[in-house]
Amino acid sequence: NLLDRKNFHRSVYVLLAIDSFIQPAAEVLSSLEKEQRMLLEREMEDQAAVFRQGFINSGGFDAVVEFFSFSEENPEMSQRMTRMGNAVALRILKCCLFGDRQFSRNKNKFPSKGLDEAGTKLLQSLVDTRGLLRSLTSMVVADSGISSSTISDVLKFLTLLLKSEDTARTFVSLPDNTAEKFLVTLLLWEGGLETSRPSSAVSAASKVRKTTHELVLNTPILAESALSWLKNAINSIQVTSDSTSEYFDLLKRLVSDEHLDHSNDVSEAEMTSLATAVCQKLASCPRPSSESLAVIDFSTGVLCGCLALLRALIERAGGAIVLEGTRLLLTEFQVLPWSKSTAFKINPGADDVPLIDLMGIVFDAFLSPGGATSVVAICCDKLSRQRGFELVLSAARYCKDGNGYMALVSKINGLVSAASPYLKHRWGQTAGGSEGSS
Repeated sequence: NLLDRKNFHRSVYVLLAIDSFIQPAAEVLSSLEKEQRMLLEREMEDQAAVFRQGFINSGGFDAVVEFFSFSEENPEMSQRMTRMGNAVALRILKCCLFGDRQFSRNKNKFPSKGLDEAGTKLLQSLVDTRGLLRSLTSMVVADSGISSSTISDVLKFLTLLLKSEDTARTFVSLPDNTAEKFLVTLLLWEGGLETSRPSSAVSAASKVRKTTHELVLNTPILAESALSWLKNAINSIQVTSDSTSEYFDLLKRLVSDEHLDHSNDVSEAEMTSLATAVCQKLASCPRPSSESLAVIDFSTGVLCGCLALLRALIERAGGAIVLEGTRLLLTEFQVLPWSKSTAFKINPGADDVPLIDLMGIVFDAFLSPGGATSVVAICCDKLSRQRGFELVLSAARYCKDGNGYMALVSKINGLVSAASPYLKHRWGQTAGGSEGSS
């Protein structure tokens, strides 16, 4: 009766009071002597455990679930109040399921992982989870200011719920593409309105991304849908973002990891569409205007992710899937297609043409300086250059009859020949000099 959806403000204050009983703040005892503090902490632990059990037995958990499941139906509430209500309700639900872990002395009572006996019974008692799933996801999707710590609680709850195949299917089918928005948001999470130090906020945001990455890989039904969701989001990613490593790694795992059942079911059409989307994103990666900018403040996370993902796609499906993307990049960067170069003594087949042209694009447009426009390459740091050369190597390897390697050797020989006069002059060599005078 104390949790009335029609009186949201009062209900939030009631939830705050419940939270203080079920998770008492041991920090208030920090100024006491050690023996006295330990005695009072033990009493606080016992009282919190008794309150938790009584709260569960009296139907408190079910009441908070119901309140939380319908909290989004209060549009008249301010974002701040709704955020506070959701966060405290989630803390209470988590504590009911897991117990209070702040008292670490009694590890048998509060195991480091998983649920205790009371939590297991509560989880099994959940019947209709749709409203709960909707609220868990909406509090993330609809509130850009949510804290990383609250999101961690959401993910912990979801990890439990999605172990059920039926619940996972319900999650995937949530209306308004809610599950898709939820996953993309968290895989690219950079942090909300954090109150902690910047270093702690960065660490908390990284933890959110990694936990979401693991959630998808450990939930087969979710992995089946995630590939198309992530592909759809590529175009909207900021090329300057430093928070994309988990996103691109998950995409790479979904198309190439043999240990994932879903990766074997990815069609060639899906991989072609993904490769084209990756090439479109590569076309938007900027070139640093100066060496100082490249060294000091230039993010290549998206660039590295795209290059690594494109390599994984080629190694999985060959050159045909990059045909459209290669054409797009040739048009964007106006580089000479290596497959049509008369300097290369090769005769590539239809499947090798896009691979050889992709090698040329990466070599000439990404690994080489920008000529008159810039002395810096798009791949301007060690990692991006490594990813670029790895892609060139994979493309060469998957060409037939050694065509890729022959094109690469011809290009390198051409570069050496062009640089030879300058190098001879620099090293004091003359064109007509003998071996002895060289």
